[in-house]
Amino acid sequence: MPRLAATIALALFALAGPLAGAVRADDLKTEHYDLHVENLDAKDVGAMLEELHRALTAYFGKAPEGPLRVEVYSTLERWHDALRADGQITPAAGGYYAPGNRKAYLFVQPSAYFTRQLILHE
Repeated sequence: MPRLAATIALALFALAGPLAGAVRADDLKTEHYDLHVENLDAKDVGAMLEELHRALTAYFGKAPEGPLRVEVYSTLERWHDALRADGQITPAAGGYYAPGNRKAYLFVQPSAYFTRQLILHE
């Protein structure tokens, strides 16, 4: 019986998903972006940004030089830590583009819709 209880407990733990506060970070380079993405699908973020790049390049007739760095953090606190580490301001917003280092910083929003909107905005 103790073995059955342990097996059930392990199965429930596995089904519960990542531990609260756990961060899954992925780094990905695409044709035009250098990404750091936490707790989201980095390939999905990269594909979305590459599609945006194609649309903006067609509209403006040119693209920025070199890859653009985009960092998506899992929490407001981790986002602020990253901004401070790079000597940036910590605005009262969900994201910030720093023209000096050509880097976009943002954090995961309460909904997938607003997170995607913010990624495209920054």
